[in-house]
Amino acid sequence: AGPHDILNSPDGTKLFVTCQNTNEIAVYETGTLRFIKSITTKKFPQELAISVKKNLLLVTCMEEESFLPQAKGCVQVIDLNTLKITATIACSIQPHGIAVDEISNLAYVTNRNIDAKGVAPHHVSYCGGKNGNLSVIDLNTLTKSEKNTELSVDPYFVAVKY
Repeated sequence: AGPHDILNSPDGTKLFVTCQNTNEIAVYETGTLRFIKSITTKKFPQELAISVKKNLLLVTCMEEESFLPQAKGCVQVIDLNTLKITATIACSIQPHGIAVDEISNLAYVTNRNIDAKGVAPHHVSYCGGKNGNLSVIDLNTLTKSEKNTELSVDPYFVAVKY
């Protein structure tokens, strides 16, 4: 079903697998790989991140159509206790990478902006193509900051280092 990313639950009992072709997250028991359930997501789920502090699983859905102008994609928030989606947050254009900063309670999202209808860059890159950007989500309020930070072409991944 087009698996893209795999992530362990904080307690090590579950595996979460994004299935980009079927728009779902497959949940498996770690020890036996027994299928537990499927969580239906928005279009084209990609990367996963966990906030241990908030007990949340976050997933970027890169191709979901948006009601916002020059936007495509979202981040969905899943409660790790119930395995139910509790929020959907519109991002910039084509969110892919995601990382959680547990100290500041923020999630950082790289937006690829590779769609033909994507946002024109403010600065020209020598890499060719349109620049992507970085969105910041407040995990206390589950809202995205108004401002995106422009990055170079096709930012794919993000990590937080303490």
